[in-house]
Amino acid sequence: MMDDFRKSYKEVNPDSKGVKTVAKEGGEKWKSMTDEKKKVFVKSVSTKKQANIDHSTGDKIPRSFVFSRCKLPGPLKQLQADLRKLLLPYTAL
Repeated sequence: MMDDFRKSYKEVNPDSKGVKTVAKEGGEKWKSMTDEKKKVFVKSVSTKKQANIDHSTGDKIPRSFVFSRCKLPGPLKQLQADLRKLLLPYTAL
C-alpha cells in the first residue's frame, strides 16, 4: 500500500523530501480506508510470508547461513571453507 501511496504522493508533491510527512500521510490514508479495501493489501502480505515457508515440512526457509568459528572435524572444516569462498560475494562484512 505504501509503495503505491509514495509514488502518487511524489507525483502530487514533487518538492516534498521528508520521509516523515509521507509516512504520516500514508498512515492517515490507511486509517481512513475501509476494512474491505485493507483486505487486498493484507492478503498480498500474507502470501509473501507464505513464500518463505517450506510447504512439505512447514518450517521457515532461512535466508542466511551462520557459520560458527568452532573447531570442526577435517571434512566439515573443508566444507565450511568451500562454502565461505562460494558465498563471499554475497556476504555482508
